[in-house]
Formats: sequence, structure tokens, C-alpha cells
Amino acid sequence: MLFISEFLTCLSSASPRSCLVIALGGLYPLAFASTAQRSFAQVIPDRTLPQNSLVTDTLVTGGTKSGTNLFHSFQDFSVKGSILFVPDPDIRNIITRVTGNQRSLIDGILAVNGRANFFLINPNGITFGQNAQLGINGSFFASTAQSVKFSDGSEFSAKSPQAPLLTISAPIGLQFGTRPASIEQTGSQLLVPPGQTLALLGGDVLVNGGSLIANSGKISLKTVDRPEYVSLSEPSNLRLGNLEISHQAQLDASGLGGGRIEIDAGNVVLSNARIVSLTVGDQNGQGISIRSNQFRLQDGAQIAAITTGSGKGGNIDISATESFRLRGIDSALYQRDVASLIQTGVLDLNSPTIAITNSTFGQGQAGNISIAANQIQFENGIGIGGTTLQAGQVGAVNLQAKDVSIASGSVVTSAFRGSTGAAGNINIQADLLTVREGAAITTSTFGRGNSGKIDLNVKDTITLADTPKGSVIQTAIGSNAFGDNQAQAGNISIKTGRLLVSDGAGISAGSGGASGTVLISPTGGKAGDLEISATELIDVSGISEVLANGTQTSSYLSTDTGTSSQSGNLFIQTPILRVRDGANISVGSLGFGQAGTLTINATRIEVSGRKGDLPSRIQASTGKLSFSSIINPKATSDAGDLNLNVRELSIRDGATVTVENIGSGKAGNLNINADRIFVNNGSSIDARTGTAGGGNVNLRSQLILLRRGSNIQTDANLSNGGNITINTGLLLAVPTEDSNITATAQGGRGGNINIAAQGIFGLQQSRSLTFNSDITASSRIGLDGTVTLTTFGTEPNVSTDLPGTQIISSDQISQTCTRLAKTGQFVITARGGLEPPVSEVVQSTPIWMDERASTHSLSLQKSMPEMIEATGWVKRADGEIMLVSESTHRQILASCLLPSRAAHGS
Repeated sequence: MLFISEFLTCLSSASPRSCLVIALGGLYPLAFASTAQRSFAQVIPDRTLPQNSLVTDTLVTGGTKSGTNLFHSFQDFSVKGSILFVPDPDIRNIITRVTGNQRSLIDGILAVNGRANFFLINPNGITFGQNAQLGINGSFFASTAQSVKFSDGSEFSAKSPQAPLLTISAPIGLQFGTRPASIEQTGSQLLVPPGQTLALLGGDVLVNGGSLIANSGKISLKTVDRPEYVSLSEPSNLRLGNLEISHQAQLDASGLGGGRIEIDAGNVVLSNARIVSLTVGDQNGQGISIRSNQFRLQDGAQIAAITTGSGKGGNIDISATESFRLRGIDSALYQRDVASLIQTGVLDLNSPTIAITNSTFGQGQAGNISIAANQIQFENGIGIGGTTLQAGQVGAVNLQAKDVSIASGSVVTSAFRGSTGAAGNINIQADLLTVREGAAITTSTFGRGNSGKIDLNVKDTITLADTPKGSVIQTAIGSNAFGDNQAQAGNISIKTGRLLVSDGAGISAGSGGASGTVLISPTGGKAGDLEISATELIDVSGISEVLANGTQTSSYLSTDTGTSSQSGNLFIQTPILRVRDGANISVGSLGFGQAGTLTINATRIEVSGRKGDLPSRIQASTGKLSFSSIINPKATSDAGDLNLNVRELSIRDGATVTVENIGSGKAGNLNINADRIFVNNGSSIDARTGTAGGGNVNLRSQLILLRRGSNIQTDANLSNGGNITINTGLLLAVPTEDSNITATAQGGRGGNINIAAQGIFGLQQSRSLTFNSDITASSRIGLDGTVTLTTFGTEPNVSTDLPGTQIISSDQISQTCTRLAKTGQFVITARGGLEPPVSEVVQSTPIWMDERASTHSLSLQKSMPEMIEATGWVKRADGEIMLVSESTHRQILASCLLPSRAAHGS
């Protein structure tokens, strides 16, 4: 977009009005200087009008006048030199038809004396050669339609020219016949005066080089491939025929107030060409509208609606009933442009990697970009979006499709360094959204205005994947604040069925930024909040290839701050959350801004595995960022809390769930509410702090199981250790597997451990760690903490007195053990309520009511056999844990846990 750089250079060195020569694509020729040259026109009138046209050398006179309309009719109409129409001064519309069977070739100057609009219809086709020029003070319409229609219903037809009914009404539309011919423009400049319309309406329209210019006016290109009526003023819904704009061709409606560009076609191809509407001054722009079945932009082509003054820029609206496709020329160039944006805050609008832009260079707000299609596809280093250079706000980018795929491309809005305007919002509605190969959906501010918001509403699946080896950036969705500390990052809201993030890709709302070991920006306002809701699944997995900075990074969901501003909060809601193979979910602060809170509501959370040195983790931390290797031991801010509300939490194979502060601030609290918690194979739930304390772990669960060297722990460096509070039904570990619950400190007092449980099995209380599974609260050089264990089990060998009437209800007890018949019945003596049948699933935690009475005695009707202490446990097929004694282990498995033959139909 060379004109943009030329325009900016002019603004810095001259008056804005003098810069219109550049902005408007050149000055309109005020004099018809070429009329004296020899005419090579082939303009032959026919004899079909009441008053026929007269042609003398370079002049056309005569014709039939009807009110302010003047009708001309020709057997052939071609111009290779020049031709001048000379109507009466009161004529408003010159309507010209060609009734022969030859195409019209305009390869010279077509001019009109006066201010009349000029209509040329030739059903055989129209070609504008390299030397074609317009010397018309009104609007110009060229069409391969069969007839012109008027507001009173009459027609002026090129196919039925006999005895025409001429009218004083205004022309309103065109009637096309079968297989309309094409209109071709080959390298010439067709220009109408400011505020006028330039329209080409044919079967196919080909603009092969050259330019179409209507400063502050309207450019209309429409194609039709069958008998249809097309309005001259209203958008067409036909979307038929082909339109191609190529070979550095340009459509330009720039000017004071900004003009309008309308394209209606079946298939639209924009190749190495430009469509531009630059809004100058205080009037609002009129924008660009493209409606098609298939739209394709390639080979460095660009569409721009830009405002330079106080007027609002025009919108860019593109719709395609089938596909919308952008293809870049160089993915490596895209990577360089992204690197420049990250390092300098400059979005290079001259780069061919920016295909569609809605920017503002002044005080006015930019228009919106709206794209609607069945399928939207970006590939090979291409992007859309806008920036603000001053106080104007960037417009929104709206994408709507069934399938949106962005590969090595971008949707970007940004606020230029030093600007005060805000970046625009990004809104995507789709069934499927795929972002891959280093692609990015980002809004950022490098100035004093806020970045935009990102709102993704994707019915089925969002996929982020395939960060390429050597890439400057990860495949990412992000909202970032890199500029003034008052400029905030926008919030990100994601609603989808499934969210899949892999290969080092990520989603973040951040303040400041880092890449590898380099802090890119130490300034920026508050980070935005990230809210994700998935109705089926969220899966975050893996790490990237080695990036351009020499590092590998985790796949991530995060809200981070690398500045003194506050981090945003992260909220996740989904039935199933998986974090695996080195991925992470985090809220974090590099150390000077308050970290946010991480809250996850799920049915099942699985955190598993590691990749190289990167464990899978869910964390709230201070002193480091989620996708950077920078560590700041001088961090002063507090870490945020981590809250998990889940039915089943599984942490295994070296994964961690942690709150951490490696600096002088407090660590946050780790709060988990769950039905079941499984920690297995070297994994941990932990809270770590440096010098300020904090970092408590609070667990509430029906069952907690530790296996194979896993830990629940708090650890403090020079401060007091954090506390561990556990409320559970059963707390289980294998004694010899060295799984521990510890609250330790290096220099301060050890933390306190408070456990309230129905039963604790496999763990021993110890003053220090052993090779067995231990519970310990200790300090290396300070005072040890305290361990308080409270169990609620009932002494099995002592009978319990209960008041009231004996209840015998055989229908409350399963008559089979699982699926085995003839196993007898059970008698309940109680007033605390009836348990549900054994065969039913417990829908909620049962409530036990103690209604023992001290004044009543009750003898058991049958002596109870001595209960045997549990010495082991087994895991049922449904995942439940059952306590057993060694002597009955086999019997239980055979009778009550295994299905009968009858259950399998044998």
C-alpha cells in the first residue's frame, strides 16, 4: 500500500488539503484537452429513434430528447481516438444503446459536454483499452444488459429497438438477457468527478490493471450470468458471474467524506490489486461492500478503509455464501512482520501480509471489518485488522462462518506506540475454529488506549495447534497491554463445545510480555480476564518445537503480568479438563503486579505427565510467567489463589497443582473441593513461598488417595510454612510407597497440618520424612509445626443404643449381592432414615443423623459377629475404593464385585 506511506510523508511536510493529490489518486482533468486529436472512432448511428443521432468527426449531437433524458442509438460504438457528446444544457441523463452485434472498444477519450450522466449498454460486450479515458462530469454506467428500465416501467432496449417508448422518468435498473457478455478493463484509468458514480455491470467483469476512481463517490461492479433485473441503486442479491481484479489494478473511492465501493458477483478474485476508500475530513466514510458466492484474495492484494481526519471510517463488509479465502505470498514475511509488531508496536500497513485493514490515522473512529461466509480460510502468511496512530479507535473485526481456519495468518487489532485510541474488538462466531502454524488472533495496545476484547462463540470445536519450528510466535489467541501502565488489556470470552490446545499453542490475556529469557515490555496496564466455557471438553497438551528464541514452551491457558499492573483472573468451566504432556494453566506475575485468581469448575480434571523439563501443571504463581523461562527472585507482589471445584481430580506422572511465590510476596491459597482426589506416580499438590508466608492448602473430599511417591505439601524458604487442612471421608496411601503430607520450612516455623477424616490408612505421623508414607510438619532450623489428626470412625465392637420402633423393610435392601440371587435379607433397626437400595447409585453425599438415646436399652436380636479390622483395599471396576481384610479379599471379589453369568446372558 504505497499510497499510505506517501500520504503519511505528505502529512508531515505539507498541508492536509495539498495531500489530497496523493490520497485521491491524482487530480481530475478539468479540461477536455484531447478533443483536437484525430478521431479514430467507429460510431455509427442506426435509424431506430424518432430523432436519430448525428455523428460529425469527434462530435455526437442529435438524438431523441424526452424531458431531461437524451436517447442515442448506434449500430456500432467504438472509440480509438476521442468522441464528445454535446447535449442541451438541461439534459441530466444521456442513454446510449448499441443495436448491432459488435463489442464496443473504448481505447480513447469518451467525453460529455455539460454535467449529464452517461449510460452505455451493449449486449455484445464492452472493452476499455489501455488508452481509455473518461471526460464526463456526471456519473458513468457501462453495461452489457439488454435494456435500461425506468421508474414508470418503460424500457429502452438494445435487442428490441423498434418503435421505442421514450420516457421522461429516471433510469432505475438494467434487464439482462441470456448469457450476458463481459466487460473488460485493460490497464486504463477510468475516472469520474468527486461525488459521482462509476459503474460496470456485465456478465463477467475483468479489471486487468489500471484503475477505477470515484473520489468521494461510488464505484459499483456487478456481474450477472442469466436473465435477471439489476437495480442501479440497490445492492444485488444475485451473486452471479465472475469478477476479477488483478495486475496492480486499483479501485479507489477516497476523498472528503470517503466514497462507497460495492461489488456484487458470483466469484470474486482479487489478485495483486487494491480496493481503497480513504476517508478525509470530518465527514463519515461510506465503506466497502463485497457480496459473492466465493471470494479469493491473493498475491499481495489489499482492501483498505482508512480514516485520516475526525470523520468515522467506512466499514468493510464481505459476504460469501460459500467460501472466503485469503492466501499470502510469504509466510516468512509474515513472521518478520509479527516480530516487528511485538518489538516496536508498529503494524506495517504497507506490508502485503495485511490483506484487509480498517485503520485510523487521525481523531476519527475506524470502521468495522465484517466477514460472513460458509467457510473462512487464511493461509501462507496473511492477515486482517487495523491500528490507530492517534486518538481514533480501531474498528471491530467480526468473522461469522461454519468453519474458520487461520493457518500462518492473523486477525490483529492494535494501538500504535504513542497513540491514545483503543484497539478494536475481535468477534468470531462459528461451528469450527482452527488456528495453526503460528497463526494469531490478537488485540494489543502499545499506547495509552486499551486493547480490544476477544469474544469467541464456537458451537463445536476450537483447535489451536502446530507452532512451527523456528517460529517467532506461538500459535496464539491473546489480548495484551504493552504500553502505558493505564492502558488495559481487554477481556477474552470463549464459549465452545470442545477446546483443544496443543504443540505449544496458547490463549492469554496479559500485561507486558516476554519471549524466552527476554522481557519484551516491562510496562502495561491491567491484564484482562480470561473466561472459558466448554460444554464437552478442554484439552491442553504438549510443548512447542524449538522457537526462534531457542526455547521450547508449553501449551497454555493463562493470565499473566510482567509489569507492575495487576494480572487478570482466569475462570474455566467444563465437564472434562485435561492438562497433559508439559502443558500448563496458570495465573501469574513476574513479581511487581498482583497476580489474579484461577478458578476451575469441572466434573473431572486430569493433570498428567511432563515433556522434558516441563511438567504438566495448574498453577497460580509470582516470580515467573507461564510461557517464559524468566525467573524473578526479587518479586514483591502476592500470588493469586487457585480454586478447583470438581468431582474427580487426577494428578499423575509427575504433574503438579500448585500455588507459588519465589519472591518476598505471599503465596496464594490452594483450595480444592472434590468427591475424589487421586495423586499418583511422583505428582503433587503443593504451595511454595519465599519470605512472606502464605501458601495454604485446603482440601475437602470424600476420598483422597496418594500413590507411588506423590505428595501434598507446603514449603517455605525463610518464612513460616503454609498450613494444610484436609476434610475427607478416607485418606489413603500405601505405606511403603513414600507418599507424604508435609508442611515444612527452611528457616521459619513449620506449617500446621489438620486432618479430619473417617479413616486414615497407610500414612504414619512422623517428626521427619522417612522412606515410608509420612505426615510431618517440620522446620530445618525453626520450630516444627503441629499435626492434628481427627477421625470419626465408630468402635466396631461396641453396640449402639437407638430409640424407637424396629423397622424391617426388605424392599430397602438389595436381595442380591450385585447380581447374585438368593442371598437373604437384611434387617434395619433405626430412626435416622433408610439408606437407598444397594443397587442404586448414590446421587449425593448421604447425611447421617445421630439419634442415640442414653435412657433406652436395646438388645440386639442376633449376636453380631466380630468385625475384622481392614488390612487392605481394592479398587472396583467403577473406580470406587473398598476396604477389605486379607482373609475375605478373594471371597468379596468373587461374590460381590464380579458380575454373574446371568448378568451376561450366559
